[in-house]
Amino acid sequence: METNANDASADLTWLWVTGLGAVAIAALVLAIVALVNARRSAKAARQATATAQWAVAELHRLTGSGGPPPPFQAPPPAPHQAQPPPGTVDRPL
Repeated sequence: METNANDASADLTWLWVTGLGAVAIAALVLAIVALVNARRSAKAARQATATAQWAVAELHRLTGSGGPPPPFQAPPPAPHQAQPPPGTVDRPL
């Protein structure tokens, strides 16, 4: 009877060790998957940040807000210079 108890104890110990080993392997696999997902998330976050920065820069460029000043443009003519009075001829000076 004692032999059977020892065999049962050995079987139970082996079952516990095997179970704990399986849990440890599963935890390791899950940790690796989590690290891979974190890297992908970080890469996606960097891409999203770069896209957002580009969009803001493009918006500033299109609206003229922020950034370098636009190229020089002559101001529009004064209202009294906009068009010569009717019936006059422009002559070179």
